[in-house]
Amino acid sequence: MSDIPSDVPVSVFDPALPFERVLILDAGVDTWHEHILITNSVLMQLVHLDKRTEKETLRVSGGMSIQVPVVTIGLKIGHIEIPEVKALVLDDGAHALLLGRSIFSEIFRGGVRPGAGKSEEPSRQPESTNTDELRVQLYPVTYPFSSKNLENFLLCQRRIYNVLLIALRRVNASGLKPEIVDSIIESDMGIPDHLCLKISSIESGSVLIALASGCKSALKHLSSLFEKGASARLAQELAEAKDAEVKASISKETRDATALEIRLEKDRLSAQHIHETYQQFRAEARDKLSFLNDLIAELGDPELQGELRRKKDRAILELADQMLVPVVRQVPDAHSVLRSTALALPPPPNWKPGDTA
Repeated sequence: MSDIPSDVPVSVFDPALPFERVLILDAGVDTWHEHILITNSVLMQLVHLDKRTEKETLRVSGGMSIQVPVVTIGLKIGHIEIPEVKALVLDDGAHALLLGRSIFSEIFRGGVRPGAGKSEEPSRQPESTNTDELRVQLYPVTYPFSSKNLENFLLCQRRIYNVLLIALRRVNASGLKPEIVDSIIESDMGIPDHLCLKISSIESGSVLIALASGCKSALKHLSSLFEKGASARLAQELAEAKDAEVKASISKETRDATALEIRLEKDRLSAQHIHETYQQFRAEARDKLSFLNDLIAELGDPELQGELRRKKDRAILELADQMLVPVVRQVPDAHSVLRSTALALPPPPNWKPGDTA
């Protein structure tokens, strides 16, 4: 029996709710056992996992065996992710999670996430749990993909975000000359630093970016421009649930439906189907040119309204032509999902574009 090095992050999750991760601090390997073993304390942390389990035989020392519960979990070790794997549940043990020899067959039979298994710099930090971020995963249509396409995609995304800041009245642009409005949208001119859109992290092994800002309502609106992954949609519903009882009442049918959607989503984003998915995304993006029009219409400046609509429409069309398919993996956990001018805080008194933050 040996320990997994502490600088290799290990976590488990419910296959139907992969956004809920349980970090394992004491994981080990013992190939004398066939299956993965977890303790009951780990199982209890997977709050929504279906615990109506079957039983399976576990061999113990002295040639004896016992019947223990078996559950299906997801497992991530470093950058190797196994979406579904069988684990036996023990009341207690020397390790919270123990990998048996079945882990090797899971890895080599192709049960890992696409792009997983790449080397990873040692890190003692758990996966990001910042629920104020908008996390978007980008799937290139062709490999190798152009860095210019990625740069243009992010630029278009930032333009749309800056239009949102103005539409939400976090930046006051009423009565300003078109060239000044253009500088605000294109170059962040005069936007306070805490409201500027920033990339807070880029996950290695995939093009997954985390976007942060002091205006979570703008991030939420921005997320609605892209498709949300199955787990992100369910996570958003849970975050907006009014009480813990609602969150705990996820039925087996809901879990199974979410798990099925995740499988279909992975298939649709595979190399075999990515071209078809991209064409669908382009068509849907062009259908969303009316995105934000109602919000922009609430501004009292007709000239500014027209300029924002033009900027927004152009950014959406350009964004859709960058050979990347975006999928939202996390929506900021805020109560600003419903658009309201009460949530659009006004800029500081006497603030105008060009002022420092």
